[in-house]
Amino acid sequence: MHINTAYSHVRHLRPLHRSVWPARHRRAVAIALLLALGLSTTHSALADRHVRAASGGVTIGTATVSAGTVAPGSIVDLSSSIRTDANLQGAIVDYYIVDSSGHTVTQLVDSPVSFSANTPQTISQRWIVPSGQAAAPYTFKIGVFGQNWSPLMAWNDRAGSVTIMASSPSINTATPPSINTATPPSINTATPPSINTIIPSPSGGVTIGTATVSAGTVAPGSIVDLSSSIRTDANLQGAIVDYYIVDSSGHTVTQLVDSPVSFSANTPQTISQRWIVPSGQAAAPYTFKIGVFGQNWSPLMAWNDRAGSVTIMASSPSINTATPPSINTATPPSINTATPPSINTATPPSINTATPPSINTATPPSINTVPQTGNANGSYISHTGTQLTLNGATVRVTGYNYTWLGTNCSNPSDAQIAAAFSAIQHASKGTVVRTAFYQSGSNSLAFTDFDRYVAAAKHYGVRIVPMLVNEWTDCEPSSRMKYLPWYQTGYAQANDGYPLSFHDYAVRLAAHYANEPAIAWWQVANEPDARNADHSCSESLAASALRTFADTMTSAIKSADPHHMVDLGAISWCGGQGNDYQVVNAGKADLCDAYHDYGSPTTPMPSDLQNHLNACHSDNKPAFVGEAGICADVTATGSCGGTINAASLTQRASFFKAKMDAAVTHGAAGYIIWEQGTSSAGWGVGPGDPIEGVMAAY
Repeated sequence: MHINTAYSHVRHLRPLHRSVWPARHRRAVAIALLLALGLSTTHSALADRHVRAASGGVTIGTATVSAGTVAPGSIVDLSSSIRTDANLQGAIVDYYIVDSSGHTVTQLVDSPVSFSANTPQTISQRWIVPSGQAAAPYTFKIGVFGQNWSPLMAWNDRAGSVTIMASSPSINTATPPSINTATPPSINTATPPSINTIIPSPSGGVTIGTATVSAGTVAPGSIVDLSSSIRTDANLQGAIVDYYIVDSSGHTVTQLVDSPVSFSANTPQTISQRWIVPSGQAAAPYTFKIGVFGQNWSPLMAWNDRAGSVTIMASSPSINTATPPSINTATPPSINTATPPSINTATPPSINTATPPSINTATPPSINTVPQTGNANGSYISHTGTQLTLNGATVRVTGYNYTWLGTNCSNPSDAQIAAAFSAIQHASKGTVVRTAFYQSGSNSLAFTDFDRYVAAAKHYGVRIVPMLVNEWTDCEPSSRMKYLPWYQTGYAQANDGYPLSFHDYAVRLAAHYANEPAIAWWQVANEPDARNADHSCSESLAASALRTFADTMTSAIKSADPHHMVDLGAISWCGGQGNDYQVVNAGKADLCDAYHDYGSPTTPMPSDLQNHLNACHSDNKPAFVGEAGICADVTATGSCGGTINAASLTQRASFFKAKMDAAVTHGAAGYIIWEQGTSSAGWGVGPGDPIEGVMAAY
């Protein structure tokens, strides 16, 4: 990140695929070319692309609906045979349920899905009809998309239909269909029992452990993630785990069912579900209840009558008053790759992000905050596999980048530091602050200003992620960036007017704070990039240099400080392309700064971020997003340059919510936004910004 000398920073957009144009410039030119060619991006043109603009190569075959007429509270099973002309990885299959006015009632998404060429595959979904669903006919539509919702590859505009009756018939429990039939898909078609028919006298042998709810208060249209750890005394096959969402009168609003589920004896398993709160959901408190059943809903084996709760607000809070843009915006479809297409033109589909909706992942239940540092217990953040831990408990960190110290950079007062750290902890419930501890800001190795940051962090219960050197010239005395020779040997030599080599400086700094729990972990470099001096890239040489640099510095820092983890930093470009990202990070570093996300507000999960998370996880290491910035004047199409007002700040917060949801769903262990500021301008997040509410929910 390039910054200026004040609180509103200027972002350096790294070149991608050797292009030196920032992404936002390439995007603006692409839009201009489209407009110049007379390609309309109006509402009607984009709505029609569902039917006419599929890229092809995928065929949606016969669609099946389990029932033509059902009562509220019933189950409708949907399935379709899909065939691809070539192998396809990471596809998204989306079932839309649409009322007669074209309004999308809900979406049922399967992702990622892999297809083998010319091999039909049945993709199934289950709609548990809410008990309050209006009596009316409903249509099912199916879309097949590439990764991150682009391109649209196939579309069935009328895959099937069902009619919801005005009243609910009695439940037939005498002859429930078997879950274990020979006909695919093997989905349990028996009607789940009503909450009011369950007698909480479970047969035993199953324990429902701690339940986690992702948010306590949300607006209609939001996402609530639920998870619970379940343990069985003996092996159990074909079980049904049912989450009931119940209002204050005991009425079941909806049920979220996972079936069949297999358990190994005495091995806790986390079962998760996602409630996409309907846009018309009544403002009220709701309770989550969990039941574990045998096949065909019998016997009831375990019951948690109050697994958790959530309150739906009467109106969307400031962070949700402008939902993420629908496909029907002015952005040309070739560029709008993030938001899945909406069938309803009036309501943007806030649920349609690039977040893979496959909720039963290996991600453990979220612990939303890192406990305050507390010097007394001497606790340090560590990791177990891909998860960060503190005192043995899994944690996820959130926070902001904050003012860097160094040459020609700001030196905030104690009062300014206190105000910023207080806001990060109290308003945003943030737990980390990423900033620069460069040699240029070290007070001639006395570390006086760094100590002020650490003291404030300890006081407000947050932790610092210090970067130790900058690839770029910001806050550094050098007038040039770091090139390949620096990463090969230059870091071990005193240069740029510094008294110590970078290697020796990092060791000195690590020793100074070795016993300080207010340090979260060390980040060796901000956006390392081992390009040549002529700005060309010798990728293999660069990757080799970065790997050796990362391993050497990790060992050196840990020789002085065995308590804290070390990460290299998010590779800007050269040396981290393609598989080299994993090669560089596979060594001695403990965790990965996966990506710095700029220039794509409408894309919740950029492909590079997803690839880097996967690469880091494959090495059994945690990964986090070290920077993510969206301009305060962002428009619904993701462009900057408009007016900063309540609507633009709300839009920005909505974009960030989608991005954080996607990152967490893909297993990110942390998310750090650019940047905490004194006002919401430029990239800054000032007091009262709706982003605070977004972060606080994590």
